Amino acid sequence: EGAGGVLRVGSPGGGHAGDESQDPWGHFRAHAGVCYTDRPTRWRTSELRRRMRILSKYLLKQHLVPFVFALSALTAFQLLNQIARRLGDLVGKGLPGTVILEVFALSIPFIVTTTLSMAVLMAVLYAINRLTADRELVAIRAGGISLGRLMVPLVTAATTVAAIGFLFSDQVLPRTNHRL
Repeated sequence: EGAGGVLRVGSPGGGHAGDESQDPWGHFRAHAGVCYTDRPTRWRTSELRRRMRILSKYLLKQHLVPFVFALSALTAFQLLNQIARRLGDLVGKGLPGTVILEVFALSIPFIVTTTLSMAVLMAVLYAINRLTADRELVAIRAGGISLGRLMVPLVTAATTVAAIGFLFSDQVLPRTNHRL
């Protein structure tokens, strides 16, 4: 029954120690023996990995909403700042409204590249602050998860956002600046 992961009690070698008795299914029970399981160590590792996947998803979800909010809010504020500074100049030149809208729409990629890193910072600060205030970080640490292991999904997500930002700055931004 070792393949099924049945808990066996007795000596690990399968021998009969002292006062063991056998149940009807052939498993040994020890009254004063050593308890062991037939499950390999990787079962515990896979269980830990499953739990870490759940924790990683939870942490990323906790960061996603503040990130999206911060990115959209900062981008909107920066766009409003651009509109306030440049609208008078563009309207004063007698340009049609579609051209003015296009100018501001083409300035959005530049604004996004500047606000992306600020949004990541704000999301991390907000999410970690909330996790700390709710004592969730204490519970995670009490569960045996180190801070280094806790940061792996966050650093991975931040690296992904940085790579997307780099590609955005390398591919999209030059095209929109050229059209602007």
